[in-house]
Amino acid sequence: MKIETGFLSAFLIGLILKFTPVTGGNIVTVLSLVLLMGIYLFGGFYLFSYQKIKNQKLAFSIASGIFLTMPLTGILYKVMYWPGSASMLRGGTIVAAIFLFLAILFRNKSTVIELKKYYTNMVRRCAVILALALVLVISPTNSLVQFQYRNDPEMARLLMRTIENPQNHQYQQEYWDYKMGKDPNLQNE
Repeated sequence: MKIETGFLSAFLIGLILKFTPVTGGNIVTVLSLVLLMGIYLFGGFYLFSYQKIKNQKLAFSIASGIFLTMPLTGILYKVMYWPGSASMLRGGTIVAAIFLFLAILFRNKSTVIELKKYYTNMVRRCAVILALALVLVISPTNSLVQFQYRNDPEMARLLMRTIENPQNHQYQQEYWDYKMGKDPNLQNE
């Protein structure tokens, strides 16, 4: 859980940086969630399992690792304003809710103390991811953009227009021209 706590803390720091005028928030946000998703996807069976427990549900650990990447992907897409975030976030919320329900069910049925600890940790993990996903499901993208660019309504307007019309290259160009005019360092990218 220490690795997860570290990456989730880095994610929250990235969000704070993203929604303040400090640069670097996007990089911290993306890296922290992508690394956490990679650990869940490829190492969930190890991260979620207790080696001391012989009758543990290894399949549940593997499935949790694989399927908990879905809400994390939706969360990442939503905070980065990438296309496809709504369906990924809704699907991920459903998956996280299912795994939360299963973890609670297995925890209550378990009589072995180590298994109760295992499922309690899984409940915490699923609850945190589900809470983040639910907050973002009910938060309109427009509100996030308005909050992020509260001191620059023109940037917010241009970004929302680009998000709402992803195929319109003229809107994208106007957004990038405005953004590059605001930050000369972007012209070197």
